Formats: sequence, C-alpha cells, structure tokens
Amino acid sequence: GFRKLEDVAVAIDYAHNLGKKVYVTANIFPHNSKLPSFVKYIEELLALCKPDAWIMSDPGLIMLMMEHFPQEIVHISVQSNTLNYASVKFWQKTGAKRIIVSREITIKEMQEIHTACPDMELESFVHGAICMAYSGRCLISNYLSHRDSNQGICTNSCRWEYKVYK
Repeated sequence: GFRKLEDVAVAIDYAHNLGKKVYVTANIFPHNSKLPSFVKYIEELLALCKPDAWIMSDPGLIMLMMEHFPQEIVHISVQSNTLNYASVKFWQKTGAKRIIVSREITIKEMQEIHTACPDMELESFVHGAICMAYSGRCLISNYLSHRDSNQGICTNSCRWEYKVYK
C-alpha cells in the first residue's frame, strides 16, 4: 500500500494521465479519536490531487465528508451492507452517487433495486472473500490475529491454508 500522501497523488496523476478513473477507499469504522485525523487526511490529500470518487462505508465518515467536502463524490462501499432498495434510497438522500451492493444479493434482487431506484448507479462484486464476514466486515482476522480488517490491518486469514481433522 501507499505510505505517503505524495505516493497517492503520484498514483492518481499517473492513472489520470492514462485516462483512467481513481476511487480512494476510506472503509474504516473509526473510533472517536480518529475522526479529526480523517478530516485532516482528506484536506491534505485534496490539496495534492483530485480522486474521481471516494468509496466509503461508515455513515459518520460519509456525513463528515459531505459536510467538509461537499464537492467530493461518494460511492457507498459493499461494507455498508446495502441489501435492499430502501437502503439505496436512504444513501441516495445523503447524496451518494453509486452503491456497491452487498455480495449476498441475487441478480433478481439487484434488478428489483434498479427498478425501485432507476437513477442510482449500482455496482456489484462478482467475487471476493466472505469468510466469517458479511460483505467484508471480517471477523476472523480480528479473532485469530487481533488485527481488525475495518481498521485497515486485515491479515487476510480467510485465505490461509486450513486443514480439517475428524
């Protein structure tokens, strides 16, 4: 991953020069102590570059983003567990531009959401780990290695090699 804001800015500029879009993921579920540093990070990053959108899951961070940086485009992450059109309508009212729906919904359910919310962009993963998790809210990493995936330090323990004993 990127270690410095400057690295992120260089990567975004590189992608933009190739005509590609860049979405920055801010998927943490922070404790109170991290809220001021989140706003500061966004301010510093926006001073260096302009991502095309932000992929976010925490309602509080989404609110802070929209209050402090109303010009920014927010996409709702799969980790927000959007399973139905009522949730899509809720996120739409907040100003979100795209919803990445939960992996657990069927194609038929996604069609129903689109019918109920025709002017909302929808995205869906067609693969991904769901180990002891619900749309990325991993529990096994935290349990086995005390590293919380939703704080950005997942050990990807869902991909470890396991053996079953009888």
